[in-house]
Amino acid sequence: MRNPINSCILEGSLVRDAVLRELSDGGSFCELVIESKWFPLKNGEPAPEAEPEISFFTVETRDALAVAVSERGKKGRGLRAVGRLKEYRSSDVHGNTLSRTALAAEHVEFRPEAYKEDGGG
Repeated sequence: MRNPINSCILEGSLVRDAVLRELSDGGSFCELVIESKWFPLKNGEPAPEAEPEISFFTVETRDALAVAVSERGKKGRGLRAVGRLKEYRSSDVHGNTLSRTALAAEHVEFRPEAYKEDGGG
């Protein structure tokens, strides 16, 4: 049986610096949290009177991609991540099931950094 399709593209801006961790097996793991805004449309154009819908998503990368992303992943930087959705399940102390979903990224593109005119990065 073929795997069902599980593919996702997210675009947004980092809400904090990327966090790189070394795994016990010697690999690397990087976690990013991005803010993504969706603007309601009216007649095919952004509706100026409508408030944007703001969502926060966790993006995870591993190994060589994790290291590369952690070096460039600074707060405020825009990015596009492509991967699959992954669900983590656990139980709290009362036996209730807890769930969180993250994007396991296979590809990450950063938007160009904005440079100040005075040359200061």
